[in-house]
Amino acid sequence: MALMEILRRPPRGLMVLVLWIAICVLEIKNSLAQKIHVDKVKGEWIVSNDITLKQARDKAIEEAKIEALRKAGVPELISNYTAFFKSENGKRQSDLFESISSTDVFGEISDFEIVQEEKKVNDFGNIVISIWIDANVQIHKELKDPSLGCDVKGIKPVYLSTEKLTFTFSPWKDCYLKVFILSENEGSQLYPSRYERQQLFTAGNPISFPGKGFNYEVLTEKEEEMNHVIFLVTKIDVPFREKETPQNILRYISSISPNQKSIKNFSIIIKNE
Repeated sequence: MALMEILRRPPRGLMVLVLWIAICVLEIKNSLAQKIHVDKVKGEWIVSNDITLKQARDKAIEEAKIEALRKAGVPELISNYTAFFKSENGKRQSDLFESISSTDVFGEISDFEIVQEEKKVNDFGNIVISIWIDANVQIHKELKDPSLGCDVKGIKPVYLSTEKLTFTFSPWKDCYLKVFILSENEGSQLYPSRYERQQLFTAGNPISFPGKGFNYEVLTEKEEEMNHVIFLVTKIDVPFREKETPQNILRYISSISPNQKSIKNFSIIIKNE
């Protein structure tokens, strides 16, 4: 009994050391990422002969997001950064995947809300679309690690509905993997799952997916649908525990420091024939 009590209650010095390590880890984590909320940030775009009202509205949203990043204090290195977390109708997710893979990105829009819209004619007779947004900006203080990445083979640009998805994954260095598939309104975690457990993948060792006895089936009820297959490679295992929605998945990816992740995205079209 005395031995069990000692095992349950570590020496005071050890307890202090564990507490000190926990505090240090928390401080390091907070120093590497910071979330800032900005209110009513404006973006605008002029409607011209070669651009529609809808395109001008999308451009105005784009400009508002760039301004939100600047207002949050993201370095000017990303002054030409035009990433979306997701547009208000969820149709421009691919812009995020390009932006958060960039080595020049120090911050992302984790989510936003359009709070005001305005359409007016300026002094030159041009229609001007103005958009105001509230946004949450995730700021990172570390650059992407160029040695972290992967090669993926076998993903096709077009699939027929109910066709099986297969691929080969080869990591550049030891890492953990998450695979997500997103459509306009739906998102799911393909790997790991309740059937295929997470594991540490070894550098240079190609692995075929899905595992033996499993199938990844892509399907749609529409005539044609765009999907994104996202490969997220991380140095440590960061479990995704939220409800599987496109917004939650993208917010989760955005929350991981660029130094700790690498992303590879494939756009696929699923056809119903």
